[in-house]
Amino acid sequence: MLYLLNSSIIPANFVGSVHVEEVSTEKAKEYLSIMEFESAVGHKPTADVMTALLGVDVKTARKTLAPVAGDAFLVMQLEGRLEEGKILSETELKALKFKWKVLKFAEDARPRVPEAPAGFDAAAAVAKL
Repeated sequence: MLYLLNSSIIPANFVGSVHVEEVSTEKAKEYLSIMEFESAVGHKPTADVMTALLGVDVKTARKTLAPVAGDAFLVMQLEGRLEEGKILSETELKALKFKWKVLKFAEDARPRVPEAPAGFDAAAAVAKL
């Protein structure tokens, strides 16, 4: 699955290798034409700008992702850092410089399974249910 994002964050539950590639708008459109995709863009003005640039309907959808091998993120990465708490309008976003980045999750990619606390007896816990 190809996930569209407005931030190049690696999910906290992720374990594995990631390949990062900078791509052109044309290459980003090519990825969208050959892969099933889903939006995880949490900011409506950013989703609207991405819709205009990529020629696909990018919906606003705040999601927690758990990438696995074969997944990829297509990210609209702003150049520079915004001031704290700044929320940009569509007009302001269009004026900023950005790069498209593709994060590809390698064969060893998987969600991290939390370890049980020391001394935890799973069998005893299940037996109490």
